[in-house]
Amino acid sequence: MAKEINYIWQARFALKNNWLMAVNILLDAINEMPSDKSLYFELADIYSNRKNFDKAIEIYDKILKLDPTDDYARFKIANCYLSLNEAKLALCFYEEIKEFMPESLYNKAIAYQKLDKNKECISTLNELINLNPTSELPYFFLIEQYLSALKTDKAFKIIEKAEKQFENNPTLHFYKGVCFSYVNKHLNAYNEYRIAEKLNLENPNLLQALGISCSHIGKIEEAIAYFKQAINKNPDTSSAYLELIKILIEKKDFNEAENVVKQLASVNATTAALAKNLLDSFKKK
Repeated sequence: MAKEINYIWQARFALKNNWLMAVNILLDAINEMPSDKSLYFELADIYSNRKNFDKAIEIYDKILKLDPTDDYARFKIANCYLSLNEAKLALCFYEEIKEFMPESLYNKAIAYQKLDKNKECISTLNELINLNPTSELPYFFLIEQYLSALKTDKAFKIIEKAEKQFENNPTLHFYKGVCFSYVNKHLNAYNEYRIAEKLNLENPNLLQALGISCSHIGKIEEAIAYFKQAINKNPDTSSAYLELIKILIEKKDFNEAENVVKQLASVNATTAALAKNLLDSFKKK
């Protein structure tokens, strides 16, 4: 074992300056010790980290030929296929894994999502969450899936469960706000978004969500301010421009709305043309 480890450390040292040298060290080691799985794993990881997933799969597959029971090699192959957007192939390998791997369940859920299999994705995430994971990510993922399926009651339940483990998490407050928005409880939504904002949540959708909730509860000037902040932060996203144009039209501030339409034209000419038509129709009224 000491000899293999020595080769691996040589390769890792070489990798800092020359990845091909590291590959050659490992290939020489494999020629000398063709049945040592650790050398193949080290080599495949180099290719995988360099996003040469096809080559990595080829090496991981050699490990399975050496040891058909190696579920970690299956997991790695599945991850490579997932990175290549080959979700069906990834699922085939995830399904073959017998060893317990929470990461495998999470990635399996991602594969289902890529295939638009919402029901299977939700089922897999629930299986993972029943294991009380220490990361917030599976909870966030499941909440998003329930929201995309318009199952706000179930999303609320997952948020409540997550809050017991991750107290005062800004993302959970944001998702709670989204749930309240979906059921038209806009004041509750506004309050949750504000908490997320005070907790310095970094989410590109937060400012726009705040603007929308403000517009529903009569905080028009605050809504305008949030939409402008959203545009300043993400100037290439047309939806915030549209929300701002709509609220300016409702205020009958047509000149300002015209200015925003001009800004939008540099981002999305087609959407700007539709907004211009909407503005012109209100002007005529």
